[in-house]
Amino acid sequence: MNDSLLSGLPGNTDTTMTDARSNNTFLVYNTSFFDVSQTFIYHQVKALQNMGQVHLLGSQFMNPHGFPMECYTRHEVRKIRGLIGRVTGKFWKRSFFDRQSSSYLHKLFRETGFSMVHAHFGTNALDILPYARRYGVPMVVSFHGADASRMVRMPHYTRRLPALFNYASAIIISGRHMAGTLNLHPWSDKVHHVVYGVQVPEQGSYGKADGTGTVKILHSGRLVPKKGVPDLIRVFGELQSEVGCVELHIAGGGEELPRCRELVDMLNLQTQVIFHGPVSNSRVQELLEQADVFVLNSRTAPDGDMEGTPVTLLEAMAMGKAVVSTRHAGIPDVISHEQNGLLADEYSNTQLKENIKRLLTDSELRHALGKKAGCQIKKLYSVETMTYTLGQIFSGIVTSAGK
Repeated sequence: MNDSLLSGLPGNTDTTMTDARSNNTFLVYNTSFFDVSQTFIYHQVKALQNMGQVHLLGSQFMNPHGFPMECYTRHEVRKIRGLIGRVTGKFWKRSFFDRQSSSYLHKLFRETGFSMVHAHFGTNALDILPYARRYGVPMVVSFHGADASRMVRMPHYTRRLPALFNYASAIIISGRHMAGTLNLHPWSDKVHHVVYGVQVPEQGSYGKADGTGTVKILHSGRLVPKKGVPDLIRVFGELQSEVGCVELHIAGGGEELPRCRELVDMLNLQTQVIFHGPVSNSRVQELLEQADVFVLNSRTAPDGDMEGTPVTLLEAMAMGKAVVSTRHAGIPDVISHEQNGLLADEYSNTQLKENIKRLLTDSELRHALGKKAGCQIKKLYSVETMTYTLGQIFSGIVTSAGK
């Protein structure tokens, strides 16, 4: 497996592939662009934009963060709906797209002459694989989370993966653990571990509380089982009675939001726990700026769903926040316990409480851990580093294909 982030970073990543730019046309496929929780895909699309013209292929274009879209050629396709339709598509049409979309894709591949296809998520890569293979277009697949955890419990998914791995020119994983969950050893020469890059502010706040004396804890992310927010609320309920002058801010929506609200009412925490609901990326940055401690209580969900490497965790570290998280998925790849953050075991409310309490009561520790976190993100996990790393991978594929 190639740990690509250890490579050097040039001073100006935007000019890495300028000479070949006019000769390259890329297709990026994902279900939607750009979903509220998938800002990392936007930054990876920009990495391809440095090398040539980029086409976006998806079923929905929503762009809640207001990213510039006019520079991309967009193609909307529809997948076959329902079990009967998908079974029919698999065994008769050999496509998971409806008839009109499948015809459009054949025409698009035939007439455009793509230099490479970059598919986000294993499920999407399997859907687009027949078209890339038929027209001989090199393909890169990036795995992000459920496609390398919950989905691997499904035989109809895993039995199709070897064909994808055999054809793919590169397999990108966001956490080292995915090499094991996806059984990638036979294809280790194609595997690249690339952690998402985030914007690094010029100066972090290093976990200092504001003048009110209230220490603010922030969770940002979807409220789904793998985020462990109900247990975070329970731990907070115990801590606020022991520490005092502390607030828990929860940004995000999801299936567990009603349960979380009910829990807050049951524990009588309505004035200490503030729900912000789904928020834009810019609003997340504002909440991070105001926070003293960032907590992400990630764990393997009952259905097997796991994180990749959570972007919000990296963003908090980039802003110099002291972070508490868990020994889960790709998180230990970026957090070293006691060095640039604090880690608890999955599902251990006792360890989670102990770690949060240390940061609530020790401002010097918050400052020290936040400063080290900010320095590490700037060095290894910036958008510039990720862009350069992906550019090296993509350019190698395009160069090899052109020989």
